[in-house]
Amino acid sequence: MNFISIIRLDYKSTSVELFVGPAVSGQVQELVARFDPDLADDIAPIELYARFLLFCAKRDQTAALAVLESMCQKYGVPDTDIHVVVQQHSLSTASAQCVLKAYFAFWSVAAVQHCYATAGVPELLASKSTHLMAMFGGQSGTSVYVEEAAWLYDVYAPLLDGHLQRISAFLDNELQDQRLAPMYGQGFDVYGWITRPDTAPGMSYLLSSPVGIPFNALAQLMQVLVLFKAYGVTPGELAKHFALCS
Repeated sequence: MNFISIIRLDYKSTSVELFVGPAVSGQVQELVARFDPDLADDIAPIELYARFLLFCAKRDQTAALAVLESMCQKYGVPDTDIHVVVQQHSLSTASAQCVLKAYFAFWSVAAVQHCYATAGVPELLASKSTHLMAMFGGQSGTSVYVEEAAWLYDVYAPLLDGHLQRISAFLDNELQDQRLAPMYGQGFDVYGWITRPDTAPGMSYLLSSPVGIPFNALAQLMQVLVLFKAYGVTPGELAKHFALCS
């Protein structure tokens, strides 16, 4: 794509330049004029890019895809992994979440797959001098796994949504077993609880062992799903980089 139109986006003391094609420049310019994140503080340029990208995504996908390509060109993604870029900018947790969410919002859109064409697993996983172990498990008794699952879905929804729906349906089907049903008085709709937090039951129910232990396992599985999907490898290829899994 030949970028020939440069559109300036300003917010307080932060400015970025958007490089877009002429066919979409008018649409992007119109969205720039309407954009106002209404934040108390200044933000880093990469977060301004991300917030504008999310703003466009809700209003004009064609413009949003052009902004995504511009952001990737600006920050050297995917030649440099987006997670590395976020780390290099020393962003806060909330700012990093915003940038990652904006970037992965179009992960399933064919027209911009080149923006996600990573070079494989991170150097740490590929290093022959490093021996890695993956450990799964843990007990309920903390709400961390609930927050972790919600955070992962918020950021990586396009990578997780289909799998999460199928896993939720499987767990719901298992509850039809009359031996298990008495332990799940409020059901086990993990997809609904993650995507619509206001529908989740109270914390005492979520932390009960019959709910907490499989929910904790689901949160860990979501981490694995994100890892192999974000880096474009199969589960088997990912597993080869670990010396031990338990």
